[in-house]
Amino acid sequence: YALDRTNLPEAVDLLVEAATKGTAIDFRIGVINTLGRKKDSRAIAALQECLSDPSVEIRLAAAESLANFPESSTDAMLQQVAKQE
Repeated sequence: YALDRTNLPEAVDLLVEAATKGTAIDFRIGVINTLGRKKDSRAIAALQECLSDPSVEIRLAAAESLANFPESSTDAMLQQVAKQE
């Protein structure tokens, strides 16, 4: 919750690590959602990695978060996921 509310650049780094290396699914989903709200381009690679996660819940959260980003590179990622699911 605290990392969601701060604008410190280090917060995104910590969230990226938690999104990709965390173990609890619900915690990771919350982190992924936070990254989507922050819309920091440093999170895109981590969210893309989450699109390949074994958990469908993680993949869905990552896709929803990527949809928040204005970068056109995320469009191709989302199209690829749509074809797979």
